[in-house]
Amino acid sequence: MPARPFDKEAEALAAIGADASDLCACRLARAAGIHALVLDGISLPQPEVAGVACWTRLRPDSVDGAWRGALRADADALPFDDEAFCAVLVRFAGAGVDPEAVAAELGRVLASHGTLLIAGLHPRSMWRAGVAPARWERALRRAGLDVTPAVRCGSPWPSARGAAGLPGWLVRGIGGAYVIEAHRRAVTAIPLRRSAARRRAVDHKAWLPGAHRKSLNELLRAAAAALCTHRSLRWPAAPRGHLRARASARGPGHPATRLGPAALGALPLLLGALRRWPRQRA
Repeated sequence: MPARPFDKEAEALAAIGADASDLCACRLARAAGIHALVLDGISLPQPEVAGVACWTRLRPDSVDGAWRGALRADADALPFDDEAFCAVLVRFAGAGVDPEAVAAELGRVLASHGTLLIAGLHPRSMWRAGVAPARWERALRRAGLDVTPAVRCGSPWPSARGAAGLPGWLVRGIGGAYVIEAHRRAVTAIPLRRSAARRRAVDHKAWLPGAHRKSLNELLRAAAAALCTHRSLRWPAAPRGHLRARASARGPGHPATRLGPAALGALPLLLGALRRWPRQRA
């Protein structure tokens, strides 16, 4: 792997590197942890993230092509434990890094709550260098990571001013650099409380659904008898002489004669209930 992946002017590389670093800093604003890892293909300032305490920075060596910094490491075999870093940042690693060989190792050292960012030059720009973002996206998905599509940034052509003064639509459409964000897939489940015993649901139906007219009439007769015998529900009775005259005219076998004055007082109440009662089919 070459030490300088890109044979471009230093000022233009520093400008587009600063634009990509600003976008990466926005993506890492919520990162929190003790250790983070950054692989820099070009000379760039150390990332400034408030939630990260310490950055382990590695750069490519011109002699053997390995990554050197606080220690010596190979990109496809990093000497770190699983889930060791809350953030992993790869900036402008160049064409010397194979995404298919490195993606699995980057996902291994990334914590479950961490963020992985890949920043590089877009080959379909006037820079004419770098690795296509589609290769990184496919490799990261094969490694079991959730990948956000690449976002363009930076100047579409080498410029010492970077993207300063360029319209936003031009930078987002054909920017010279890109940033890919990835996270580890977290399989979660919602625990459900198991009921001790099944409870039968209560049916809220109308009173006596499908009751026949015959049974309904019997129920009304029983209610009429209860109203007649209960003293507190008796209506004011008519004069005794008037009731005796009407009873003698109807005969001893008439229902009004058998029930007495209290039944005659309860008849208006029963008639009103019958008018309000819905008709049921026999």
